[in-house]
Amino acid sequence: MFGGGVSLAASQAMPGNILYGYKLSVNEKVGDMLATSESARSERDITLAGRRLTEASVAASKGNVDGDVYASLVADFNLRMKSLSDTITKLESEDRGDEAKTLASNVARVLSHQSQALLAAQAAATTRGDITTGQSLDFIILNVTRSLTAAAVIATGQTSIEGGAAGGTQLEGTPEVPDAELNP
Repeated sequence: MFGGGVSLAASQAMPGNILYGYKLSVNEKVGDMLATSESARSERDITLAGRRLTEASVAASKGNVDGDVYASLVADFNLRMKSLSDTITKLESEDRGDEAKTLASNVARVLSHQSQALLAAQAAATTRGDITTGQSLDFIILNVTRSLTAAAVIATGQTSIEGGAAGGTQLEGTPEVPDAELNP
């Protein structure tokens, strides 16, 4: 009973909350193990990538910027996007292009929604003169924009982005965030 109560309370924990680590290391790991089909894993990856971006927006809106937290959010976002990219590549290689386009479309929908929240949080940080938060969000927004562009290209079946080949377009975003960029 105690474990269930902690797990339920942790499910809504945000970065900085004492239960946030429990949410990541227990709740989400159990959820990952329960997602056994390709479709369930993909939906879970989309949901959790979106959740990481929501957490970044909320933390930024409250001025709760912690470089380690942002690095963790970006790392988990990148992990989820890599998994989705691998799934889309697999679907395409198995001549399941329609499924790949649907998955990419779902990714694009979530990223588009989340990018608006991140931009609003960045505007709020700028208004209050919070340069550190603004810079942290710059990196996250770049990451989301790159992944959103790749997802849109796949979802629409385009063959190029501004004249460049789109073949092999990846959703993975950008590399890990150097501490110096999160803690200027």
